[in-house]
Amino acid sequence: MRDSGGGGAILLISSVSGLRGAKGRAAYGASKAAVVNLAQVMALELAPRGIRVNALCPGPVETPLIARLHGPETRAQWLRHLPMRRYAEPEEITPTALFLLDGGKSGYLTGQAIAVDGGYAAAGLMPPSD
Repeated sequence: MRDSGGGGAILLISSVSGLRGAKGRAAYGASKAAVVNLAQVMALELAPRGIRVNALCPGPVETPLIARLHGPETRAQWLRHLPMRRYAEPEEITPTALFLLDGGKSGYLTGQAIAVDGGYAAAGLMPPSD
């Protein structure tokens, strides 16, 4: 991209865990925060060449891997802290990724970490779930 001079977009995949700390997730959170920082540094370095760089930060998504990893206790913990009280479907993440890669729609957006997380990153104290 850099050598072609035509610009472009790079999308790094991080996690909402890279935006907010969570007890017991130091290594995972630190690695995802590093991806967010990498997107910011790359955005600064590549902007003069017309290359945009952003990070997509999903919350929990209903995938086969998460189905195996998130047992009832883990799932209940997440749901207590998700304002939307559910995991995302993969199809709910895809439109944001496509938006970030489309220069016609997000051509002035670079160096950002976009959370698609059911409100997790925005949540403070949450009332008990019903």
